[in-house]
Amino acid sequence: AARAQITNHPQANAMLRGPEVRPGWEVYDKPVIMKSKVAQIKKPDEVPWEELIDESLSKWVNPYDWGQAKVVNGEVHLTTERSKWFLMTQKQYANFVFEGEVLMPVNKGNSGFMFRSQMDKNRVWGYQAEVDPSDRKWSGGLYDEGRRMWFISPNRDQAATPEQREASIAEFRARAGECFKQGQWNTYRIECIGPRIRIFVNGVLTTDVYDEMDLAGHLGIQHHGERDLVYKFRNLRVKDLGAGGEVYYPHREKATVAAIPSKMDGAIYEAENANRMNDAQVSNNHTGYQGTGFVDFGGPGSFVEWDNVLADTGGRFTLTFRYASSDNRPCHLLVNGEQAAQIPFESTGDWTNWKTVDVPVTFRTGRNAVRVVAIGQGPNLDAMAVNK
Repeated sequence: AARAQITNHPQANAMLRGPEVRPGWEVYDKPVIMKSKVAQIKKPDEVPWEELIDESLSKWVNPYDWGQAKVVNGEVHLTTERSKWFLMTQKQYANFVFEGEVLMPVNKGNSGFMFRSQMDKNRVWGYQAEVDPSDRKWSGGLYDEGRRMWFISPNRDQAATPEQREASIAEFRARAGECFKQGQWNTYRIECIGPRIRIFVNGVLTTDVYDEMDLAGHLGIQHHGERDLVYKFRNLRVKDLGAGGEVYYPHREKATVAAIPSKMDGAIYEAENANRMNDAQVSNNHTGYQGTGFVDFGGPGSFVEWDNVLADTGGRFTLTFRYASSDNRPCHLLVNGEQAAQIPFESTGDWTNWKTVDVPVTFRTGRNAVRVVAIGQGPNLDAMAVNK
């Protein structure tokens, strides 16, 4: 309206002359057609593919102090001299279609395609499309690296009850368990549009979910940390569909503590990233740890478990545990559910003095579960290294 009116208040009326008081104000009275945020997302068929591999890997960055990537006949080969790492794109993507092929050693290793992921020095976290050549058959699942772990497809780590967990795993295997082909190139396709995430493996839709933890981030490929394995990738390409969507508030979670590189040899499993914990919590209130923190055990029966400790061949291995304790705090060591040893965890003098203790164990070929259980009060556990 040209003039607003307040009954019986001429002085207020004089102040509410809108268009007369502010030149150009009338533009706000005119309807303007705006594209919705959903409409701002480009259609995949209208966007050309962007090839991500060149001889110098100019579009990629390694945020770690270890790990090697090289191009061999158009393939990206990943190796490592220390532990797990990720090769990440320099560019971030919000809505996109990401495709790539991966060739894994038969029944060995573990990998993934990262997307909408965040990174810092020696640390990557976020969504991962699982590459699982083991008998578990979880390829194409959605893993939240460094955060919620298996939270939805399948829901192993966030399920409300054991029954819900087992049902989710069974449903996933029923739809996706046979999609991965051993000893062959496997094609992955990841579609992210708004909060919707879809993962295809060799044309099989393995994951179709909605999640808004991150709505933009880097793409990446993973080496799981085995020093004698080469992971191969090829035909990595992306269609950048731009920003927009029902919601577009890119998540920019930052690590509360910068990751401190490990000085341990072998495949490193940080305690703070363990798959399962009971009556134990991640802390960083004592200096000298590696990674982003350590695990502070509770009372008797509290435990930390890594259920994804890989052995390319079965046999004897040495587990090296890095810990701190003000007094002797022995723990039980279980491997694949069986009592394997008792870890002495003798006093290190104080909580900022870290030492290591070695324990020999026997692993089976493939995936192994390692659990450390407090007998009384447990130590502060920093990390575990695996060496053959």
